[in-house]
Amino acid sequence: MLNRFSWLMASVFSFECYFVAYLYAGRFKGDERLSWLPVDLTAAFFLLSILAACWVLLKSRPLSKDILLPLALVLLFFVYVGVSIGWSPGHSYSVSKTSYLLTLTAWCVLAPLIVVSSDMHRLKRLLAYLLLFSIVSSIEAVIVYLKGVVGFLTIFGSNYLALGRTLGVGMAIAIALGYRYFCRKDFNSFSLWMGVAGVFVLLMLLSGGRGPTLSALISLVVFFAIILFSKRGFLVRNRWKSFYMAFSVLFVVGLIGILVVFSEEMFQTVFRIGVIFTQDDMGSSVAARVEHFGQALVRFSESPIWGKGIGGYAAANEGRAYPHNIILELLVETGLLGCVLFLVVLAVALRCILIEAVLRADWYVWAVLMILVQGIFNSMFSGDFNDNRMLFMPMSLCFVVYMIHKKIRISN
Repeated sequence: MLNRFSWLMASVFSFECYFVAYLYAGRFKGDERLSWLPVDLTAAFFLLSILAACWVLLKSRPLSKDILLPLALVLLFFVYVGVSIGWSPGHSYSVSKTSYLLTLTAWCVLAPLIVVSSDMHRLKRLLAYLLLFSIVSSIEAVIVYLKGVVGFLTIFGSNYLALGRTLGVGMAIAIALGYRYFCRKDFNSFSLWMGVAGVFVLLMLLSGGRGPTLSALISLVVFFAIILFSKRGFLVRNRWKSFYMAFSVLFVVGLIGILVVFSEEMFQTVFRIGVIFTQDDMGSSVAARVEHFGQALVRFSESPIWGKGIGGYAAANEGRAYPHNIILELLVETGLLGCVLFLVVLAVALRCILIEAVLRADWYVWAVLMILVQGIFNSMFSGDFNDNRMLFMPMSLCFVVYMIHKKIRISN
């Protein structure tokens, strides 16, 4: 009993708990039930996660040398983007964007590298907290929906995109866990996690977030492609893979059947996806993004090598504007040099996680890979640098998985 209590306290007051709370603080701090708190929750959990990280580092062994390459690449990118403020137009937004980038956003990459990479249990605990927040969000979403919500489904004072992204992360982890138990022939646990994933998908269809829903589906396509067509994948027989694929197809067909039975207006996301194909301008949201993309290409052509400096797009377009595409944003504000630096970090991260997906395809490998795919796709259509922390965090986890597995291979 005492050991369980100690484990519970260690989990609740852990770095991973504070770090996930920091990652998601922007998605729940607007809740009216928390309005009495005298502090900004993002800042509070940011500081708590730093203090927890310092405590972990003081107690743990020195950092592995394997951290040097990814750390150098990440720091080079962030330093260059930060330095670009020197040739930005000097808009006040540039200063605030730089400060957020070099503190809040950079921490999403640095924290997993220096803390989570030290222990496999920390990685699994981090994913467990991400899943827990998705479950809590789904419960809140069901309660709100049953009250008779009309239009977009939102919770905790946030928006529908935040809900969709949260549920997408939970879906990725639940699917990974489901496949883990499927390979162990534990069909009770498999059914449980597939059911949880199904609830997440259903709520995404109700929420109205097209981008998060499509990104979740794309991450599933990547997952299935690797387990079905890689030479090794999971060490299971092909018949089990075939059965799982057949079950998954039936799962998708069942969802489509539900959509046919109920009107599309019930499923706000399906309705909004239909708008893209039924309206000449594909809807005001898509039309606005197309306009931003065009403007970004024009601004990029004005300074293609070095870019206009961080915040340069906003200065040229008056206000907190951004292209709603992280690649175009990088091209405009940091030029080809900054974009190449980012793509190098992303490519190395993808290489690390794909290697592990083939050599040692444990459930947390699939979870990190699917979360990263979702982050990449979401960043192509919404948010700026600092809004896409759930792209930078899984990029860091790719390095973490590779370093942890390398230690295991060496020890064996």
